[in-house]
Amino acid sequence: MKTLVSKADLILHPIRIQITAALSLKEANPKELAERLVGVPVSSLYRHLNLLLEGGVIEVAGSKRVGSVEEKTYRMKVSQNFGLDDMQSWTREQYEAYFTAAVSSIIATMKRYLELETDLEKVKRSSVWRVETLSVSEDAWEKAYADISSILKNLSVSKTGAKTREVYLISHPLKEES
Repeated sequence: MKTLVSKADLILHPIRIQITAALSLKEANPKELAERLVGVPVSSLYRHLNLLLEGGVIEVAGSKRVGSVEEKTYRMKVSQNFGLDDMQSWTREQYEAYFTAAVSSIIATMKRYLELETDLEKVKRSSVWRVETLSVSEDAWEKAYADISSILKNLSVSKTGAKTREVYLISHPLKEES
């Protein structure tokens, strides 16, 4: 699993999408993951964790001895972000599959947030989504994208009292129908 595309291929499995979505929120051990991933057998969970670990997608964040067993805690190692350069070698089928995996991860993460946050008013105040249709030149869009990326990078610097947020940016031109 040396290339980014093969890492994307590795992530592209329903159970591994759920695992990476859970680990993108916070580090977890297999027991914690099993509690979050309803319907995933423990033996299957360990197999998928090992595949993700061997593929370099996740890493061991720490371990502690519990009785005679070493309990490992896992975290994401690679970003699930794919930029323009990464996507250049993808086929149409790969592009569609990776996009489907990314959207599935968004849905799984939001579903989990809604399950855990019981205060609906807090959900309404802290979660936003929006669809805008813009008429913009390619040059203007590339500059805007670079600016947005810079803002997000600057925001991601850890600060005391900061809350972890997931921000998704999906953009595509609309194809005019003939």
